[in-house]
Amino acid sequence: MLRLIINFGSMKQPLQSQRFTLRLDPEMVDRMSLLMGQHPYRYQSHTDLMRQALTEYLAPRVEMAGEVPTPVLLPQKTRARLQQMMENGYGDANQIIIQAIRHYTQYLLEEEALFQDRFEAVEESAPQAPKVPEGLVQE
Repeated sequence: MLRLIINFGSMKQPLQSQRFTLRLDPEMVDRMSLLMGQHPYRYQSHTDLMRQALTEYLAPRVEMAGEVPTPVLLPQKTRARLQQMMENGYGDANQIIIQAIRHYTQYLLEEEALFQDRFEAVEESAPQAPKVPEGLVQE
């Protein structure tokens, strides 16, 4: 797993743009290339890899406005699967869980829409009692 160590304490001023230049030693470049070769579907470029590494580094260390930490209890097998996914380059725990929640929410919404469509179709096709003309109603 790629570990990125950056000393942000040496930065006296905040970044003024969204561009950041990073000089890497040849060994780090070789490691990045090896990781990209092992996970070609995950990383399209060295920039993607660095962005992912920074995200994994910063996410557990920096709380953003609007983010609320939520403790989650995971069964042992689920925790092991999560660890495997992180080791295989699918992102950090937060990213994997957020993506899983998004997919599950989408699944539930699609299931609900399918149920509504079927329910409406059944209602429309259900036989209705014949209407009795008003003059024939007996009291």
